[in-house]
Amino acid sequence: MPDLEEKENCYLISIETTNRDALFDCYRDYLVFMSLVRDGVRSCEFKVYGFCWLKKQSLMLIQPNNKSLGDGILRLLKRYHFWLLQRGPTTTEFKLQIAPLKKASSVLDCLRFLHQKAVNEKIVDDAMDYHWHSHHVYSGFWSVNWLRIDYVLDKFASNRLVAMNRFRQYMLNRHCVDFNRLLEVEDCSHDYISINATTSSLSFNKQSVAEVNSHYHQSLLNRTRIDFTATESGQLICISVVAREKLRLIN
Repeated sequence: MPDLEEKENCYLISIETTNRDALFDCYRDYLVFMSLVRDGVRSCEFKVYGFCWLKKQSLMLIQPNNKSLGDGILRLLKRYHFWLLQRGPTTTEFKLQIAPLKKASSVLDCLRFLHQKAVNEKIVDDAMDYHWHSHHVYSGFWSVNWLRIDYVLDKFASNRLVAMNRFRQYMLNRHCVDFNRLLEVEDCSHDYISINATTSSLSFNKQSVAEVNSHYHQSLLNRTRIDFTATESGQLICISVVAREKLRLIN
């Protein structure tokens, strides 16, 4: 294992729908979600080191960038919900789980977990046969300029081709840390939530409207309500997004 420097404030983020319906129904949904993640990176809300997007779950390895992690993820979810509303009025409940990585070596363990997820879920037999994860970027088959691969690959070798080959070999190790343990759901909710996701703590009233700064017209935000519940530890946030009518995206 390469010697990684301490990486502070890295989190494994899991996004699902609470009823386990599909998060991504078609190829275009994946592309839209990827575009929204890219926008979050470009607006300096967070850095992304790895991802795996399954039909019913999105997993990402994220580091906040001097901003609140919760704000950036909630903004991404709200914009993605606006996209889903183009098919018609719907009530969508997202389950957002945040698991902090305690040490630098967990970054590699988490990447292996992400890249082996499709295999462990028996979707494919070989990780490289699955399309929607960051393994292809680290291996040089994709070019995604917003994914932070240099931090990891530079630890394997100074030569990029050698580093990619060593990384691929390391990812083949089937001994994965079970990050599902960190993402277990606890049935515990509170009227008031304090989420200590970064150095500053975020607080939300359970029935409050989320004020999101985005380029969408304010009237769209005014017609959407987001409710919050969370575990006492702050690692789980259930988000119920309710829109009273079909909304039209305004660029």
